Amino acid sequence: MGQVLGLGVSHFPPLSGGDADMANILRGRLADPDIPADAKDPARWPAPMQAEWADPVDAAARHRAAMRAGLQRVRRALADFGPDFVLIWGDDQYENFKESIVPRSRCLPTRTARSAPGLRPRPRACSMPTRRTSGAVAGETCGASAATRRASCAATARPPSTWLRRCWSRTQRPRCGERTMSDALAFTACLVAVARGLGEKLPAEARLAEDPYGLLFVDAPTGSLLRHAPPLCVTPYWPLALHLQVRTRAIDDALRHFIGREGRQVVILGAGYDCRAARLAEELHGARVFEVDRPATQARKRGVLESAHVQSGDVQYLAWDFERKPLDMLPAALAARGHDAAQPTFTLCEGVTMYLSARAIDDTFAAVRLLSAPGSPFVFTYFDRVMLESPTLPQAMFNAFVASVGEPFRFGWIPGELAGWLRDRGFARELDRPIVELARDLLPPRLASWVLISQAHFAIASRQRE
Repeated sequence: MGQVLGLGVSHFPPLSGGDADMANILRGRLADPDIPADAKDPARWPAPMQAEWADPVDAAARHRAAMRAGLQRVRRALADFGPDFVLIWGDDQYENFKESIVPRSRCLPTRTARSAPGLRPRPRACSMPTRRTSGAVAGETCGASAATRRASCAATARPPSTWLRRCWSRTQRPRCGERTMSDALAFTACLVAVARGLGEKLPAEARLAEDPYGLLFVDAPTGSLLRHAPPLCVTPYWPLALHLQVRTRAIDDALRHFIGREGRQVVILGAGYDCRAARLAEELHGARVFEVDRPATQARKRGVLESAHVQSGDVQYLAWDFERKPLDMLPAALAARGHDAAQPTFTLCEGVTMYLSARAIDDTFAAVRLLSAPGSPFVFTYFDRVMLESPTLPQAMFNAFVASVGEPFRFGWIPGELAGWLRDRGFARELDRPIVELARDLLPPRLASWVLISQAHFAIASRQRE
C-alpha cells in the first residue's frame, strides 16, 4: 500500500504585493457604497480586526512572516516525504488552467471543465504551427505585445509556460509561421543550459559540475532574476537540475579519464548550449574539440559566448543540418577541420538519442565508427524503451511536455539488448547505468531521491577493431 501525505496551504494573492498594499482589498470594501455604513465603522469591528487596522503595515508584515513560516514548514514536509508525484487540488484551479501560465504536462481531473492551456481565445496578431503529430499540424495562436502589434505581425512564438517563456531568449524567438524542429531543439538546449546554471542554487553537496555559463543563454532580466533568486525559489526545478548535475559529472569524469590517457580529440554531436569546452578549458589544454550542431543554434551559442568574452580553448565549430545532410558525410567534414580518424577520439552524444528515429540512430553510430580509431570511447545517454511505451503517470506528463514544445521522444533501447545491438554495429558496451544509480553514488540520499527519471541511462561504448 502506497503512502499519501496531505498538505494544505493558502494561495492568498496579496502576498505578491508590498506590506503597504496588503490592506487594499479592505480599503476597497470600505469605499463600496453598497456596503452598509455601520458595517464599515471600525468601532463595530472585532477587537483583533481593530488592532490590525490601527497599523495595517505592521499587521501585514506579521501576517506575511507567519505565512512564510507556514509555507516553509509545508515545503520541508514535502521534501522529507519524497513523493513520486504531487497532485495539486485547489479551489481556483479551473480558472488557472484556462490560462497559458500552466505547463501542458498536467492532468485536469474534472468532468465539468474543458481547457486547453495556451489556447484561450484572446486578441491575436497571427497564428503559427507548433508541432507535427502523425503527419498532421497542430495549430496554436501566439500572443503579441502592443509594440509588436503596432509593427504589424512582428509577433514571436513563445514556449508554453510563463517561466519557460522567460528562459527563451528574446533574440532566439522565430517569426510567426517559421517555427521548425530546429527551433524546438534550440528551446530544449536553452532549458538544459538554464537547469545546469541553476546548479549554483543547489545545496553544496549537490554541486557536482559547476557551469557558470548556463544562464547566459536567457535574456538579461531573466538571467539576473535567476542569479539573485533565493535558493528556495528554484526548488521546483531541483529534479531537473540534480539530474543534470549527475549526468554532467558522469560525462566530465569519462572525458577526464580519456584526456588522462593522452586523448586529444573530442567530438560533441548535437552540442547545443553545452559549454564543456569552456568549463574544462584548463583540463582540455592541448586537445581539440569539434562541436557539431544545427547552424542557428550554433551561431547563437557562439555569439553569446563571444559577447561574454568566454574563452573555450581550441574549438572547431561545424554547422550541420541533421535534417538535410547525410551523416556519412560527417567524417570527411570533420577531417577538413583537422580531425584525424586514425587517432583516438572521445565522441559525446548527450541528451540526443531519445529524439532521433531508429534510422537516424543507425546512421549516427555508423558515422561515429568511421571517425573513431579502435578503442575510442563513444559516450551517450538514452531512455529505456519502457519510458516511451509504458510510462508511469509522471513520465507520461514529462513526455507530454516535451512533445508540446515540438520535440517528442522517439527512441529508446531495452537495456538488456543494448550490448548485442552495439556489437552488431562494431562497438562494445563498456558501461551502462541508470542515472538514478549514479545519483545514489554521487549524492546524499535525501538529494538522490529528487532524481526522478528512473529510465534515463548513461552509457559508454568503445569502437571495436575490424
